[in-house]
Amino acid sequence: MFPNGGRREGNEKERKKPPMTTKQSQFQKALDVIETLPSDQQSDLVEVIRRRLAENRRDEIAASIREAKADYRAGKVKRGTVADLMRDLRS
Repeated sequence: MFPNGGRREGNEKERKKPPMTTKQSQFQKALDVIETLPSDQQSDLVEVIRRRLAENRRDEIAASIREAKADYRAGKVKRGTVADLMRDLRS
């Protein structure tokens, strides 16, 4: 985790920061809101985000499998052993 629970250190006026991009600004705003939540809600939020990331990854894998199957049916994929692959790469 981050030092001090991810909270910023020092006086904001003393630190010189480069201008934030919109994406960075939105991210910082989200962090600021999260810091106002009680610890138990922050933990709940982490679990929700982890579950959503896992679901998104499963969706990506499923899409990749569908694409691979379609490529195989279309004849765009070869089957063989590692030795076959190495032979193809050398030729």
